[in-house]
Amino acid sequence: MTSGYPSDATENAVQSNILAAGYGTSTPGGGLLTPGSAVSLRATTACCTTRYLSHSGSSVTTSVVNAASSSTEKGNASWTVRAGLSNSSCVSLESRNTPGSFLRHQNYQLYLNTNDGSSLADDVSWVASSAWAS
Repeated sequence: MTSGYPSDATENAVQSNILAAGYGTSTPGGGLLTPGSAVSLRATTACCTTRYLSHSGSSVTTSVVNAASSSTEKGNASWTVRAGLSNSSCVSLESRNTPGSFLRHQNYQLYLNTNDGSSLADDVSWVASSAWAS
């Protein structure tokens, strides 16, 4: 049994191990995370399949997005895939509505932050995995 949260160094070490094992940016369904492509990330939990990862300012949540949603709501739930800012074997997800701002994780929370060239770039690089795909 454990308690507390891992440090950023521990999370980065785990990420490095995933990359060293040979996992990359390919995904089931033909490589949907190709740099330059646009994606939307939908919840797959049975209760919530109409919810997409979305942002408002720097806050990131899930929001219901459908055909009746405004173009702003649809854009806030859309991401442009970029080569990983801190690791080219990963991808980074840039907001379609806020160019230069990327989906970022810190302390088990998601945020939208601008790329300021700092060590924050380590928190905006993601590895695609089919491990949890249903």
